[in-house]
Amino acid sequence: MAASATRVRPRSRRRAWAKIYADTTANTTSARFSLVTFRDSPASPGAAAGDYASRTEVPFTTDAGQISAALNALVAEGGGDRPNAVLSGLNTAIANPWRPGVKKLVMLLTNSPAREPEPFDAELTSEKVIAAAWAVDPAEVFVVDTSAEEDTAASLSDIVSKTGGELV
Repeated sequence: MAASATRVRPRSRRRAWAKIYADTTANTTSARFSLVTFRDSPASPGAAAGDYASRTEVPFTTDAGQISAALNALVAEGGGDRPNAVLSGLNTAIANPWRPGVKKLVMLLTNSPAREPEPFDAELTSEKVIAAAWAVDPAEVFVVDTSAEEDTAASLSDIVSKTGGELV
């Protein structure tokens, strides 16, 4: 998510996050948010120093300021090669400590198709991500494709359709 998040100017990013937060909290008083980023696996061809598959930047919180600060700190570095560790990012997000009995949404912002299987973990495939999403009640995966490339949407369409999410 780091790479696509910086394609939006910081002011626009803050407005977009403020709208998501306001829309969500208008419908519930118990919403929690987390921010997970992904880049490219260090085991991938062309990986750069500092690359990581995925990591949790902010664990679940009700504090909108924590998410805002983390979003504003995101910087896209490296890149230029496709695909990326998209499945790792999804897997890390789905592995968050969800509360039982609540609606679970994962919003993926990406400009790159998923690398499948991922080079650092040959077991990590779309089917494994789908199974993990269903194992948590399920988590619906929504994808915002910022690439305008057909291969990005195609690589994620199975995950989206099988988790009840949407590609936008």
